[in-house]
Amino acid sequence: MAAGLSVPVGPVTSDGDVQTEPSTTTTTLDFVGPTLVEARNNEALTPEFKTNLVLVNKVSANEIVLFGKDGKSWLYNPAADTPPTQMDPAIVQPDGFGLYTLPEGKFWLVGPNTLGRRKAGEGAGGAVPVENFNTQTIKGDWTKVKVLYAAADTIILHLDSNIAVLSIRTGTPSLSQFSSTLPIALDGGSIVAAGETESNGYWFASKETVALLEMAGLNLAWARAKVPLAAHADYSQIAMRIDSSKKEVTGDVLVFQGDKFWSVSGAAIQ
Repeated sequence: MAAGLSVPVGPVTSDGDVQTEPSTTTTTLDFVGPTLVEARNNEALTPEFKTNLVLVNKVSANEIVLFGKDGKSWLYNPAADTPPTQMDPAIVQPDGFGLYTLPEGKFWLVGPNTLGRRKAGEGAGGAVPVENFNTQTIKGDWTKVKVLYAAADTIILHLDSNIAVLSIRTGTPSLSQFSSTLPIALDGGSIVAAGETESNGYWFASKETVALLEMAGLNLAWARAKVPLAAHADYSQIAMRIDSSKKEVTGDVLVFQGDKFWSVSGAAIQ
């Protein structure tokens, strides 16, 4: 096991310096929303698959990961118009933990006051090494922890009263955390989904609005946006990437609503 890594508390700039508070703009930005159509072969998905789905994230420009229970995940590229491909977990999910399997054998392991990810290389005897992170400075209720977003170098946690974003994009862990009520008011309830923007920022969505946390010059700034989803605002899961400079959602989007998947391409889901 790797030694625990300390991470700075509070919003951090790209060079790791801690800021006091990000600025906030009260203007609501109007984004162009995606036009969604029903994904092909929805009827072929089993009720068990849909019930066991815990999270859907767009982790790169063309990769969407569907996370299931017990560490099972599926990699989906709608542009290829092929069904999601199952990715086998690199380890057995320990009792009381959540295992989020990613491409290339990577994963996040989340449990009681525990946060780790796959470490490069191989341990003694073929063991899978895990890089553990210091969670003592992460605020919130770990008994209610929920993963909102998991990618190779970024994870976003909802800990009831607190949101924590851990990023290791540059090789050095940096942590931003803030109240789950956010400084930007969200219409339509609390946060139900999150992800990354094209400018290496983050978005946090309720059913009707999106809060954006991105760099504005040398400082972080909050902004609020409307991303219309037409008849699909009552989703349970959404995977997307946002381009704030163009005020639009980029590439394909995957929405899980009711018992069906919807996307821009309508590509086969099974």
